[in-house]
Amino acid sequence: MSQTGWDLRPFAAWVLDEYLPSLKAGPGAARYARRPGARAPDLYGTADAACILYTLGCLDTSPPEWLELLSSYQDPASGFFVAPAGVLTTAHNTGFAVGAMNLFEPELRNGELPKAPVRFGASIADPPEAERFCGILDWRDNCYEAGEILIGHASTFFNVEGVVADSWFSWLVEFVEGRKLDPSNGMVGVGKPPGGDGDQIGGTLHFDFFWQALERRLPYATQRAQAILTLQQPSGLWDENNPWWLTFDACYMLGRTIPDVSDDLAGRVREAVSRAVAVLAKRAADDATRSEDFVEPWIGAHMLTGAVSFFAYAQQVLGRNAIVTDEPLELVLDRRPYI
Repeated sequence: MSQTGWDLRPFAAWVLDEYLPSLKAGPGAARYARRPGARAPDLYGTADAACILYTLGCLDTSPPEWLELLSSYQDPASGFFVAPAGVLTTAHNTGFAVGAMNLFEPELRNGELPKAPVRFGASIADPPEAERFCGILDWRDNCYEAGEILIGHASTFFNVEGVVADSWFSWLVEFVEGRKLDPSNGMVGVGKPPGGDGDQIGGTLHFDFFWQALERRLPYATQRAQAILTLQQPSGLWDENNPWWLTFDACYMLGRTIPDVSDDLAGRVREAVSRAVAVLAKRAADDATRSEDFVEPWIGAHMLTGAVSFFAYAQQVLGRNAIVTDEPLELVLDRRPYI
C-alpha cells in the first residue's frame, strides 16, 4: 500500500498483457479458454473474458462474434446454456452467459436474444411450480448453490423479456423474505446458526445483487452486517480456501448495508473491507499466488472475474484514493444482475 492507497495498476497490466492473452484459443475477439493452457474456447472463458475486460474498461462491444460464440452454447430445445466441461450448475451457466450477452446488447430484454427461446422458464412460470422447484433446493447445507440456482433462473428471466410475468418477481421477493431469510443474521438459510455461516454468505450474495436490480434492499441490514463482521477471520478473509469469491461476496453484502446501519457500524464495515483489500492486493501483486489463484485452478478465468469484481466494488466503498487504477473500475453487477 502506498501513502495514497493500494496501487492496482500493475495487476491490471498483468491481466491485460499476460493473463488474457494466455487464454486465447484461436483467432478473433471472443475465443477464450476457461484457463491458461486449455486449447478450446469455453462458455466461461468467453463470458469471463468479457466481464474482465468490461471491468477494466477495455471491452470492445462491436465484434458480433462475442454474441455468436456465446449463443453457440445454448441448447435450442430447452433454452439453457451449457458449458461443455460441466462447469458449475446449468442455471449458473445460463445466468452468467446471458449476463455476458447483456454487456454487448443493452436491449437484451427485447424478446429476441438469446438466439433460442428460454423455454425452461415455462416450468416454473407459475408460483406453485416455482415453490415446488425451490423445495428441492438445499437451504440448510448448501445455500451457496441454492442461491446460485434460483437467481440464475431469475436473472435470466429478468434479462430476457417475456419469459415470465412481472408478477413472478413479486412472488420471488415475498417467498424469499417470508420463508428463507433468517432475521437473526439477515441472510438466507434454514436451520443455520444464529450468527450465520460462510455458506449463507455465498448463497445470500446472489439475492443481494438481484434485489438491487429490483431496486429493493434485503431487510435486517444491521443483523447481517454484525453477522458478517463476526465471521471475518483474523487474516482479513472469510475463507482461506475460497479467498476471492467469498471475500467478494462478504464485502459486497457488507457494502450494501451501509445506507441502512449506524455510522459506527458503517465505519466498521469500511474497516473490514480495507482489511480484506490489504490481504488480496498483496496476493494479486505476487507472481506465485497469482499463478496459484488464476493459472492453475480448473476455473481460472472465473476466479479472476471474482478478483477484479472484488476490487471494483472495494473501490466503490473505499474510493479511488484507496484503490488506485488509471480509470474507475466498472462492476458488471451494476449493468446486469448476475455474476
